[in-house]
Amino acid sequence: MPVSANYYLYFIIGYLIGNYSIRKRTRIVLYILGTIGFIMQLIPTYYLSINANHIVETFKGYYNLPCYLQSIAVFILIRQIYNKCQNRKNRIQLAIIRFSEWFRPYTFGIYLLHQLVLLGLLHFMDISQTSIWWRLIGPWLIIFISILLINLLRKIRIFKPLVP
Repeated sequence: MPVSANYYLYFIIGYLIGNYSIRKRTRIVLYILGTIGFIMQLIPTYYLSINANHIVETFKGYYNLPCYLQSIAVFILIRQIYNKCQNRKNRIQLAIIRFSEWFRPYTFGIYLLHQLVLLGLLHFMDISQTSIWWRLIGPWLIIFISILLINLLRKIRIFKPLVP
């Protein structure tokens, strides 16, 4: 179900979400569509892949509709949470602000490294890509390893200018 052939649509969506306010009713519809996108990607990909004994990418992939729906919902949700936390400051909201300020410097590095980390894990470890556990825990493991690598690369003088 490819929607586009490259990442440019993400830049356009990010610009629109970042620069225009979205009414509450529209946000709710987009959250529902994001949830549907998650379900559309996870369940059919899991069952089709189990039957085929390899990853079936009909509903999986960065250029497919389910991923765009999920991304839009997540981008809007993060923006809303951050905006609300900026205005009110109880303990939970302060924790969210602190976490987002801590996490912010890693996002671009994670974006750059996550594919290499994924390929490395798949190459050196016996991981079944069709495992539901890998599908649910793998992304968090990849983010964690990417952050460790970013911190390591930032300590090496040659890589310091290359790692944001």
